[in-house]
Amino acid sequence: MRQAAVVTSVSDLPGDEEAMLAQEACRILTARLAVADPPHLRLPGKYAEEKVRLPEAAVRMLMRILDEMAKGNEMMLVPVQAELTTQEAAHMLNISRPTLIQLLSDGKIAFRKVGTHRRVRCADLIAYKRGADKERFENSARQNSANHAGFEPELSREHVH
Repeated sequence: MRQAAVVTSVSDLPGDEEAMLAQEACRILTARLAVADPPHLRLPGKYAEEKVRLPEAAVRMLMRILDEMAKGNEMMLVPVQAELTTQEAAHMLNISRPTLIQLLSDGKIAFRKVGTHRRVRCADLIAYKRGADKERFENSARQNSANHAGFEPELSREHVH
């Protein structure tokens, strides 16, 4: 069963005022979490005020969202168990849809077909991204060590005692 993914569009990029509000809210939440339990949300009502205690994980997620908004970044919130269209999956990986289709065809990312359409589980996409990031990091580290192999700086006579 496909679950709807919550995706903001480019038109949902925060404006300057929203970015400033997000920055201030994030600052307050960060300070609050450093010294106390997760904050309570106060909801004013016509006859009474309700207080809701927020789970710490939800507050931390909210802080990450606010931090990204403060930077003017677009956000995408997708449940891990959600199934994505190929366009949504490509967007999450910041690659073209044809490139994603090639990764699917090569068996690098698991998918299933619904009729003629491919669906990619968000969890499989995250696993692929983590693996690709790890491989990229390891390749970079190997390249850096290869570039510096056998490199010994020359010391002038003045520096040798």
